[in-house]
Amino acid sequence: GFIQPNVRLVYQVVGTGDDRHKVLTCREVDTNFDGIKDDFRWYSDKGEPTKEEADANYDGKVDTWLTFLKGRLAEERIDHNGDGNPDEWKYYSSGQLTRAKRATKFDGKPDIWEIYRNGELERMGVDVDGDGHVDRWDHDNEMRRRFEEQERKKEESDQAAAAKKS
Repeated sequence: GFIQPNVRLVYQVVGTGDDRHKVLTCREVDTNFDGIKDDFRWYSDKGEPTKEEADANYDGKVDTWLTFLKGRLAEERIDHNGDGNPDEWKYYSSGQLTRAKRATKFDGKPDIWEIYRNGELERMGVDVDGDGHVDRWDHDNEMRRRFEEQERKKEESDQAAAAKKS
């Protein structure tokens, strides 16, 4: 029911002869229906997303950058203070968050690092003195206990299986 379309798809013709076909190369979206496109996603010749840029806070400037690897999210960079530079970096493996870092002083230098296991925060490192290195690691002790328990059970199971074979 919206008068102006909020999605624009850009195609490119690839191939020759009978193999000639259209491939989606870019998708532009106006997510808040103000008439200005604020989300842009680019695609490979295979139709997999390669990168995306977005204006998540609708101030007219790109503040979120996504990078895809084989069509899956690999990296996310976010500018929280509007200076055009990322202040938060998130890294993904197989589509799952594995680590993150943040520059809470908005100087481009990370001072907080987070490590995730199975999508859950395992530990967080903090740079207290501003030298760019972790001075303190805070661990999720409950998660560490659960992981060690799983490892112990797996080891016992492996030992029992090996004992049955011999």
